[in-house]
Amino acid sequence: MVAILIMGIACNKTTVSLSSREQTVQYLTGTGNRYWKIRELYINGVQQTLTSAQLDYWKVYTVPIGDPDAPGSFSTMDGYIGSWELTQPDQITERILNLPNGPVSYLLKILKLGTYEMDVEYTANGVVTRTVYFAN
Repeated sequence: MVAILIMGIACNKTTVSLSSREQTVQYLTGTGNRYWKIRELYINGVQQTLTSAQLDYWKVYTVPIGDPDAPGSFSTMDGYIGSWELTQPDQITERILNLPNGPVSYLLKILKLGTYEMDVEYTANGVVTRTVYFAN
C-alpha cells in the first residue's frame, strides 16, 4: 500500500502556468531557438507562388535561456542579423542590425502563433506583406 502511495506521489505532474507573454515567447523560440520556414506568402492579400529560394528560406528566433523578458535575436538565410522584442501581445518589433546604412526597425503584427505555425504581417510603403511560416 505504501509503495502504491509513493508511486502515486512520484507520478504526479506539476503544471507550470505561463503568462501570455511567456507563452508567445515560447511559441516563437521553442526552448531557446526555433527555425521557421515559409509556407505561404501574400502581397496585398494575393497569395504568391513561392520561388525555390523562398521555399528554402529560413529564419531563426532566439531568446536568452531563462530570461523570456530580455530582447531576443534573430538571423535569416539571407544574412540578416537583428534583435526582436515582443512590444504588444500581438506585435513583434524587429530591428535589423547589419545593414550597410545602419539599423532598420519594423513591426510584425502576429495574426496567429502556435508551436508549429506563425502567421505575421507588416506594412511598408503601402504594401502589406503577410508571411505564414512553419517550424520544424
